[in-house]
Amino acid sequence: MANVPFMSIRCNRKTHPSCSRARWLSRTFWWLLALGCAVVAAAMMVSGGDTLTFGTRGSDLVTYFYPNRVFVHRWLARGVWPAWNPHVFGGYPVLESQQMALLNPLSYATARWLPPIAGLAWFAAINVVLAVAVSMASLRRWWRLAPAAAAVGALTFAFGAAWSTRVYAGHVTVVAATAWWMPALLGMFEIGRLIRTSAPVRAWVVPAVIVALCNTIALFSGAPQYVAYLFYMEAVALLAAGGFRRRGLPKMLLAFGSVWATTTLLSAPQWAPTLAYLPFTGRGAGLRTIGAGSNELLNALAELLLPFPFGNDITVPHLNMKNVWETASYAGVWGSASLLVLFASRRLRRDPRARLAILLAALAVYFFVGGWLPGFSGFREPMKARALLGMAMALVAALMLQMMLVGARLPRREGRWAWGIRNMVTITAAAVGVVAFVGIALAVFAVSDPARVRDFATSFGPPFDIFALQRWNAALTDPAPVAAEFAASALRVAAIGLMLLLLLAAMRSRRTALRRMIPALIGLIAVADVVSVHLPGFVARHPATALELPAPYEQFLREQIAASRAAGDMPWRVSLPGTISGRAQFIEGLAETGGYDPLQP
Repeated sequence: MANVPFMSIRCNRKTHPSCSRARWLSRTFWWLLALGCAVVAAAMMVSGGDTLTFGTRGSDLVTYFYPNRVFVHRWLARGVWPAWNPHVFGGYPVLESQQMALLNPLSYATARWLPPIAGLAWFAAINVVLAVAVSMASLRRWWRLAPAAAAVGALTFAFGAAWSTRVYAGHVTVVAATAWWMPALLGMFEIGRLIRTSAPVRAWVVPAVIVALCNTIALFSGAPQYVAYLFYMEAVALLAAGGFRRRGLPKMLLAFGSVWATTTLLSAPQWAPTLAYLPFTGRGAGLRTIGAGSNELLNALAELLLPFPFGNDITVPHLNMKNVWETASYAGVWGSASLLVLFASRRLRRDPRARLAILLAALAVYFFVGGWLPGFSGFREPMKARALLGMAMALVAALMLQMMLVGARLPRREGRWAWGIRNMVTITAAAVGVVAFVGIALAVFAVSDPARVRDFATSFGPPFDIFALQRWNAALTDPAPVAAEFAASALRVAAIGLMLLLLLAAMRSRRTALRRMIPALIGLIAVADVVSVHLPGFVARHPATALELPAPYEQFLREQIAASRAAGDMPWRVSLPGTISGRAQFIEGLAETGGYDPLQP
């Protein structure tokens, strides 16, 4: 009976000939919905061509990735592989720093054949579509979920704040690496399941090869911290599926070692040069991860439960000292409530898939508080582990909807409904009610004491983002707008929670047709919730002319470089202001003595 909530949905085609057609329509609808949302987001990103940029105005796309892409495109278009970048730090190696991601086939193709801005937009946009497609396919294939549940899981991951705000930031390397997380994670889970059921070794060769390929693509994408996360996520997935039985441990070690040995061999062209380069970078100084403070964790909780309560950095500047992509984790009301159910239901925790979500959430919290594991020296941002929490919420949101789909098809007269599904529906309704109540309570608090909300939002100090400073200064004198935005965010959560609560109440209906409609409606609300909140950040809206050097300044630099060349002098070096140091790459022959690079050479 413990497996009732996650049993597969089946129909008898002989007694119900229309069932096959209904299943085809359902499968097609949810695939079209999932891919449609991804394609719309991708179209928004590339709609600006080479004249508009997506995401936020002050993102790393502007200050770092776009200048890098200008340099790379210049040389690739000439048929030259750029091995050395002379423009920043007085020169540093390209491949070793990883951030150019030239070994990623899609990154190379867009850098070679498309203009810089359009190339970055297409690179990120294609990865958004890939993330949704491979995530939904993985949930269908390896977790055997219904199309509706798989679509909710894939879209909750791709449009949840933890992942979508990386798109806002223009972190194309992170987007490219994490797009393959779901098949890598669930493929390893499938290997663990096969080992637990004593399947022969040849049975898990195919998923092992797929996982190794996904790992390699992630490593070629230029986001080393997220590859380190993936390593431990896969270890957790293998343990969750395979269990801790002594008999299966040797096979699990063999499988895990084989996958990562294959990954190591395939990705050697990237990691071997990087490993040789690390001692000459700031990472070689042995920096350690610093845990988040209590105030930062409280802010993370607020931005987990509420959609952008302090601004989204797109239409409203974010008041926190850090940008929204370092703090937000909202994955929808259904995702938040499902996470509560996960920890509240003993019956649910018996399923290995639920255990995986629990372990991922626990691993994320461990990193939040400064926990260290081998391979994490030099990673200074503990809250980047929100990506693990976002994955956990996506998985459990899919599992909970699967449970509702199965429950809606079980006849009420069966004892399994009375003692299994009914209790799970009750627990889920209670969790949704808690989330809705929290939303109402926070809205009332914001209206009754706006100064407290303002004080918390501004307690981290002035924002790094210069575009948010004006709003931050205005909030110091007038807390009302800040409190109003916070209250509106909380009321949105409350309203969605109440809608879900009504649908869950209808799950007890004696009318079978009505009861079977409820899970689909819950899925649609869950999708609409996360997509509508985060879709605006995918729009290409900022003029590309704002990325260039000021015209008089650029003209002066070009004149000086021309004079130096005419006189046969050394390459002309200059120290640009920190916010535009990377733009030295715009002018051939200009060398910056400093600069910004995540590997800190």
